[in-house]
Amino acid sequence: MTIQIPTVSQVFSWKPETLTQAGNDVEAAGKNFSDRMAEAQRAVDNTALHWQGNAASAASARALTEFLAASKAFRAADAVAQSFTSAGSTIAGYQAAVVKIYGEATGAGMSVWPDGGVTAPEFPNAKTDAVAAMVQGNLNRSAADYQTRLKEQLANAGSAVAAAKATIAAGLADLAAHGGPGGGKDGGGTALSGPAGAALGKKIHDAVASGQPIPPELLTELGEDMKASGIPPEQLAAYLQGNGATIPAATQEFTQQFFNSAGADGFIAASEQLKAQGSGGQASAAAMSNALLMLSDEKVGTGVGANGKPTSPGGYDRLPPDVRQLISTRAGTQGPDANTQQYPDMGQRPESANMNAFLTKQNKFLDALGMSDQGIEPGTKTSTELYRQGSHLAWQQPHNNQLNPDSGYPLDDSISKSVEIASRNHEGTTAILTGQGGPEVLGSGYHPDTDVMPLLQRHWPDGTNGPAINSMLDWIHQDAQVTVPPGDPHYQSQLNDANLAGRSAQGLSQILSTTHSSDGTNNFNVLSTGENSADVKMPHGGQMTPQVAQHVAGALAPYVGNMAGAPENLTGTHGFGTLNPVESTRVFTLLDGDPKAAAIINGAAIAQAHQFDSAFALGQGGPDLALNSGRLRGLVEGGIAAESGLHGYDDQSASDHRKERLGAGFMTAKEYINLGVKALPYEKYVWSPMANSIEAFLKDPTVGTINDKPSTPYPAINDELAEMQTDSRSDAGRRYTMLQALVDSGRIDPNGLPGTFTDNGALKPFDDLKSGDIAAVPKILEGAGLDRDDTTQYVVDARSGDNEINQIVFGGNMTTANQQLFVSVLRGDKVPAHVNQWK
Repeated sequence: MTIQIPTVSQVFSWKPETLTQAGNDVEAAGKNFSDRMAEAQRAVDNTALHWQGNAASAASARALTEFLAASKAFRAADAVAQSFTSAGSTIAGYQAAVVKIYGEATGAGMSVWPDGGVTAPEFPNAKTDAVAAMVQGNLNRSAADYQTRLKEQLANAGSAVAAAKATIAAGLADLAAHGGPGGGKDGGGTALSGPAGAALGKKIHDAVASGQPIPPELLTELGEDMKASGIPPEQLAAYLQGNGATIPAATQEFTQQFFNSAGADGFIAASEQLKAQGSGGQASAAAMSNALLMLSDEKVGTGVGANGKPTSPGGYDRLPPDVRQLISTRAGTQGPDANTQQYPDMGQRPESANMNAFLTKQNKFLDALGMSDQGIEPGTKTSTELYRQGSHLAWQQPHNNQLNPDSGYPLDDSISKSVEIASRNHEGTTAILTGQGGPEVLGSGYHPDTDVMPLLQRHWPDGTNGPAINSMLDWIHQDAQVTVPPGDPHYQSQLNDANLAGRSAQGLSQILSTTHSSDGTNNFNVLSTGENSADVKMPHGGQMTPQVAQHVAGALAPYVGNMAGAPENLTGTHGFGTLNPVESTRVFTLLDGDPKAAAIINGAAIAQAHQFDSAFALGQGGPDLALNSGRLRGLVEGGIAAESGLHGYDDQSASDHRKERLGAGFMTAKEYINLGVKALPYEKYVWSPMANSIEAFLKDPTVGTINDKPSTPYPAINDELAEMQTDSRSDAGRRYTMLQALVDSGRIDPNGLPGTFTDNGALKPFDDLKSGDIAAVPKILEGAGLDRDDTTQYVVDARSGDNEINQIVFGGNMTTANQQLFVSVLRGDKVPAHVNQWK
């Protein structure tokens, strides 16, 4: 199905109740079934953005009425009626969400554009005044949040309309073609079957082999049969949410035999001709690509066994040999994941012409496969093979002189399509990032620490939905946490997704931080500095680009607590486990190389530390929170210090760099916290808005630039307190966080605090407090019920955690400019395994 994202005004104008009414009419009409279906068809057209135009809608309704009047397929009427009523209810829900967000945004003074874009009002003097600039930044963040939410709901609405159209069309096709589920065509004709698929595929194959275009009537037959071979309407919603699906055995056999007979050439040629027909043909091309992907999908079978798994499931091995050849041939005399030296024989000589013929055909195949709908995913094995192909081509492009970007070969498209299609299967992505899955998923000779590197080093061109690397990584932070309590119907599904996300993040962090990959490459050194004498052909030596770094930071942000050794019962994540101190410092160091990536990862760490300190004050956690809070602050400081040292900054430059990174990190942390860092009722600390806030930071170009020259020290306190010792500043910051938590929770009334603590009845920001105020905080906390000794021990333990990175990585000399103290640790494995552990 082709998904068209509607505008705000279009959604406002929809009348989804006409769908519901049409469904009710269909169910009740009985003898008037034909007339009611015509009304329903017109209701779909009126609601769904005038898919075909009024004249075409009237013509299709007349044709439908005439057919139904003569049809004996009335037994499927109830199923079709339910499709209409369900679609009306779903679309109405998304319409209400769009209306609500629009009202909130305009009520906050924002401008809302037809495509869902939201812009903030311009705050006076924002370009010249630092305070005004910060206010403008907060307004921009709010606008970005509204925009993210609104565009998400517009996309949901568009998807709901497209799904409604597909579901209803499938139901009508079922009436027309099969006389109801599992039935055959009335009035003659041939139902979907293996022989029918073989015959149709042979006709397509023979037409292509003749060198002539495929006849139009054959394309029409192909489109109709492919649309009828999709996921049954009643299962579509569950399938799009990642569940399995069951199709009739005859449908699976039809698809199998069609592709076996048509072959890759038939698939490519049919797709190209269908796409040229406009929207109708493109829908048919999408249905054909969907069918090929579903044939590869292990979650789609013809039934469900006693073990709950599909019977006769799809799989990579079901794909025709020439299709598998296009997906899995990784030719080259060099490359980390090449599996053959020669390209398949395409009947061309010399070898350069043969290579050209294969790569051109491969690109056309991937372009055809890319016509598939976003919600239709490849099987897990097919996903990993597509990833491996994309990574292999990404390595070949800069290393093979015949394939460089100026050669004219369309490798950019092939790489992006391979990765985008592969990324739809999160189990496949997890296998690629972790190397876990066995030969049945990954084949042989696969090493994630070498084979993923070309994708992380690549300079990605922008696509329709941004660089393809986005689709590979961005789902991780979206699925990182379970947002419903145990016992909720969605709990197990969310938990499964969160485990996949956590395992993927762990695998990604291992790839980034290793200094001895399977081929001997020091990944950390190459990605952070570009220094790799063994590979002089990579752009910038293969240093990770800011574009990739930002999405890596977004993927890893929910796991900063785990990277500091915190257990999952405190972080609310699943599947990641923990990461040792040296490897964690490498990750932070690497991401500190880009301002926006640094803001995302450092902001997440500071916000998580803030949450731990607040949780302690509120009695939601014990003293173990202290070490974890301290380690997070230590990782932030250690990553910034190491990144400065690796670049050889002098003392002043290192100090300025630290202020810049910390200023951006604190502002980002503030946004995370303002968006609602909170604990859910079942006492797991979960950042429910993390996904949305990370999305906003990834898309907001001002992050990391608005704070190029902040003067904010760490933590943000005024000049009067600047002479305090580092440990005292840290302790003061933690106690203020506890005070803030108690005020926000209502346990301390700000009106009962000394007047110097408040401004208009609100607690002043930390940087507005005086040194005497800071000294009074411990007594205030004690008066609110916190045991003084316990609080003192907490800040002592936190300070100890803060110092772990300093001791393990820097030998206790983090503040010394001499980079030799830590370069050997970060670039090599100079710390014994028993030392490289969180205490």
